[in-house]
Amino acid sequence: MTLVVERKLSDFLEPPKGGGVLEASGVVAKDRYYYVIFDNVRRIARVHSSLQPGSKKHSWFGGAREGEGYEDIAYSRHRRRFYLLIEAEKHPDGTYKALIDECNEEAQYKRRRWVDFPFEQRNTGFEGLSAVRWKGCDYLLALCEGNRCRAGR
Repeated sequence: MTLVVERKLSDFLEPPKGGGVLEASGVVAKDRYYYVIFDNVRRIARVHSSLQPGSKKHSWFGGAREGEGYEDIAYSRHRRRFYLLIEAEKHPDGTYKALIDECNEEAQYKRRRWVDFPFEQRNTGFEGLSAVRWKGCDYLLALCEGNRCRAGR
């Protein structure tokens, strides 16, 4: 691969109020847009594939949600849904578990689900997410952070 052009996300969108620096942590391409999520802001940026700075085609997709940010984003063409991964938060049972927010193609929030996989620490959870369809069933595949999904070396 060869880098052709490099730009900062702030060339396309103003950071949300109080957001400051945008720490991108995941991107997915859909139609003529790139949907970008951030570690430090629970928002989705929609950047047009023309990559023209200042274009009105770039926008924030949907509203802001409470919390620090998302680790990754996936899109299911079959279900026409975006899935937004929250690395790990305190679960009612006392463990830390990942959460997945789901929204439709119009950025309407649909639901949030816990992933039934406990972690030892809040900052060691799932890092990557992909949506796949296999043998007629839809799955979300997550990448685990840490050694055998455990905190530490």
